[in-house]
Amino acid sequence: MWDASVDIVKQMILEKMKEWIKKEVGPKSFDDTKEYIEKCAETCWLMVIHEPPIHMKMDTKQGEKLDANLYTPYSVSGEKIDYLVWPPLFNGKGGGLLSKGVAEPQKTIKRDQK
Repeated sequence: MWDASVDIVKQMILEKMKEWIKKEVGPKSFDDTKEYIEKCAETCWLMVIHEPPIHMKMDTKQGEKLDANLYTPYSVSGEKIDYLVWPPLFNGKGGGLLSKGVAEPQKTIKRDQK
């Protein structure tokens, strides 16, 4: 049952993305990304059928304070989030933290004080 279901999900996602990728990125790009897309679909499927379903915190906003309990800084340090690299994962909505997210902090420009 699981194999058939996840295969159907993979095919649906591949079909929806195939033309867009070929048009927007290039014909060769679809072949280069097909396996990655399939693995993403499989991972998302496993997260959904998990009991409770894995919850991804996706409501992070630019300028929000970077909470060190939820996020690891990506390439620079800072106090406010510029963009989300990977969301934190929770054991169900409102459940315990499974994995910290990764966020790129805003770069701060220090001005010389005169």
